[in-house]
Amino acid sequence: MRKALTWLPVVAVVLPLAAQVVFKAPERPKPLFSGQEKAAPAKLAAKAARPAPRPKAAAPAKEAGPPSYKDLKFPALGEVRIPQVATHTLANGMKAYLVENHELPLVSGFALARAGNLFDPADKVGLAEITGTVMRTGGTAARTGDEIDEQLENVAALVETGIGETRGRVSFSALKENTDEVMAVFRDVLTAPEFRQEKIELAKSQLRSAISRRNDNAAGIADRSSARSCMGETRRMAGGSSTST
Repeated sequence: MRKALTWLPVVAVVLPLAAQVVFKAPERPKPLFSGQEKAAPAKLAAKAARPAPRPKAAAPAKEAGPPSYKDLKFPALGEVRIPQVATHTLANGMKAYLVENHELPLVSGFALARAGNLFDPADKVGLAEITGTVMRTGGTAARTGDEIDEQLENVAALVETGIGETRGRVSFSALKENTDEVMAVFRDVLTAPEFRQEKIELAKSQLRSAISRRNDNAAGIADRSSARSCMGETRRMAGGSSTST
């Protein structure tokens, strides 16, 4: 009996605790979103739907006048340096002019003579043009034009001839180390050209072909007609070459 009485306080203490634990009312789960959080998307949507405020109109710009050449700005011009030209008169009266330029290892030059199709006879218009062509293609007394072509191609050089309205021209261009060889060809072509008949016939054939096609260009027709109207039919510069001459 004493033992039972001894345990009673313990039981009396434990039971209320157990009852408190067992019969305690469960708590309600907290909502995932509060009222304010639920209302936030609606507020954001309403805010996005509002029209953006219109920007303030800029003040009207002052009317500018038409552009003027006086408004253009240019940098200062660089100094113009005129090269020194050396002049020498040959024994035959020809004048030689020399201008040095050491930027590239090249040597070039040309000779000019008073000649041209302006001096062609009336019944041989085109004579000067054919002469200027065959003077190079015909070669010299020592070598044909084809042999000269091969020699110059091997050293990347040029020797060209041509006769225009009022002047004839023979020119050359070569590397510095090949100057002597190319100058020798230039001298032979200038002083001792050989007008081989087959090259003359070839030049005539090429010129006839060009004459037959020149009316394909309307601008060329207008130029020739204008020249004839201004200079007359007998002027060499008015009509140019024709198959009859």
